[in-house]
Amino acid sequence: MTSTTQSPFFNIRLVALAAAFAAAGAAQAGVAFDANLELDITNRSGKATEGPAPAFQSGVNTGGRVELNANAELVKNGDNYVTARGTLIVPVNGDKVTIDDA
Repeated sequence: MTSTTQSPFFNIRLVALAAAFAAAGAAQAGVAFDANLELDITNRSGKATEGPAPAFQSGVNTGGRVELNANAELVKNGDNYVTARGTLIVPVNGDKVTIDDA
């Protein structure tokens, strides 16, 4: 019998997605979603320095991130209000997911 294991990266994505849907379903919160895509493409030409650890590798390197934002106005009473914002940041080439809340 073989067993398959899921990476922690997949579990974090699943939890973040479930939290976003739960926040969207709350009666008092009008949640607005938006997203950003940032791609970094770097082309390095020339020679790398000699030695066991070259200063750079020539060629094309890619990077960047996908950012999912959830904004909600939670409480409003006259001129006073409370808002919340949560951001899920997923790198394009890596497995380090970060959460930024302001």
